[in-house]
Amino acid sequence: MTTFLYALFRVGKIQYAGLSNFPAWRIARADTLAELRGWSRIAGVQVEYSLVQRTAERELLPMAEALGLAAIASRKALYDSASRWQEIRHQSHHDDFRTLVEAYLSATHRDAAKDGCPITALASYVAREGEDKPVRDVYLDGVKALLERLESISDIQDAEQRRQHALVRCALLSGALTLARATAGDALSDEFLLSAKNALVGGEV
Repeated sequence: MTTFLYALFRVGKIQYAGLSNFPAWRIARADTLAELRGWSRIAGVQVEYSLVQRTAERELLPMAEALGLAAIASRKALYDSASRWQEIRHQSHHDDFRTLVEAYLSATHRDAAKDGCPITALASYVAREGEDKPVRDVYLDGVKALLERLESISDIQDAEQRRQHALVRCALLSGALTLARATAGDALSDEFLLSAKNALVGGEV
């Protein structure tokens, strides 16, 4: 199985590999072999899990935590997100920051959480993890990368002011998107997006 997945990576048929309905020992074996041989590791595991079916808690979830699969998946999500924003930036002939804001605070981005910004999507999950968990370091790197992008498109000359400005903008972007997603289906959701957008590109922030 592991050799087959690696072959698909090499010919460009897949970018990431995930396993569904495999026992913990087979997933652990596949991931360990991939790591030892320098192949792309397993990026995700899909299991049957509900209030009725909770067998995953005994083996699969502890295994995923021990192997750091959440950190691997998060790193890939953050990398993909950064690549998408670079594409948007290069395709646009307008102001870089306005382009980012209009895309980030759009209804399309709000409604596509699985393909959207992982910094917002993963925030509540990462907050529940211990400080020693690998996923927290991965998430922190993603937040810092976003801040660097915001600083890079700022026209503020003073380094400290530019940094503070980027922090405020980052908080408003992610906060507005989080609230808009949580209130989706109500008019308030669109109000969050519009108000934040106006504040960011209207010169208030």
